[in-house]
Amino acid sequence: MYNIIEITPNVTILQAKNSFLNSTVIENKDGLLVIDTLLLPKDSKELYQFCLAKKKPVKYLINTHWHSDHCYGNRFFDAEKPIIIAHEKYWNTIESEKNVIAPHRPNIINKKLLRLPSISFSKKLKIPEFDLIIQYAPGHSMDSTRIYSTKEDLYWTGDNLLNSNDDKIAIPYFYWGHPQEHLTELKNLSENNPSKIIPGHGLPCGKEKLERDIIYIQNLLLKYSKLGSQCKMDQLPSLEECYPVRKGEEFWVEKMHELNLQKLQKMR
Repeated sequence: MYNIIEITPNVTILQAKNSFLNSTVIENKDGLLVIDTLLLPKDSKELYQFCLAKKKPVKYLINTHWHSDHCYGNRFFDAEKPIIIAHEKYWNTIESEKNVIAPHRPNIINKKLLRLPSISFSKKLKIPEFDLIIQYAPGHSMDSTRIYSTKEDLYWTGDNLLNSNDDKIAIPYFYWGHPQEHLTELKNLSENNPSKIIPGHGLPCGKEKLERDIIYIQNLLLKYSKLGSQCKMDQLPSLEECYPVRKGEEFWVEKMHELNLQKLQKMR
């Protein structure tokens, strides 16, 4: 199912082969905390088995945001009765995802696939027993959060930052959120001079990835702002104009850029 990436003796990434999707297991002397719970049932079940092998209770599940690939696995932890934490706007995010992916279906989300948060917060929440600070950080989605470990000096960004494996690249993706908020969050995180970041997808990275993503959004917004309201699709800023890449090294890049343009068009 996954690649196992040990960040520290107490922090382990379990990365699903499906889209390099990351879950993190944090261990302290009394229990476990899991950040994001994956999408495919077989992956989430293996994540749960990994936790069981630690022979410690899973005390918390944190969902960095409520897109299905980050929260659908919550249900496989029912036996542990964990405290589930998400931002208070979590429902808006999963509802908007459902309305786009399956607009022909009734506007009701299948709650059998969901385990709703026990705790939702507005701006900031601390989990002292795991040395974590969770902060509201909209951008990729309206409920996106940033998590910081004061003990390990690690950041988790959810999908506000996307990376890849095998030297491929990924770009910021704000179709579900807001471009300016996304840019602001990346700049705020960069100002903290992070040494290691665990993105929602892909390998851990550092500040240099943030800087490239900031340039992409800045270029895109600047070039888009110079276009008239009647511009045609072929006049919209190309990916190469905003974030030069070499063909064959993209991780969903063309599709994400197209969706970013769609978002900007909707905002006109």
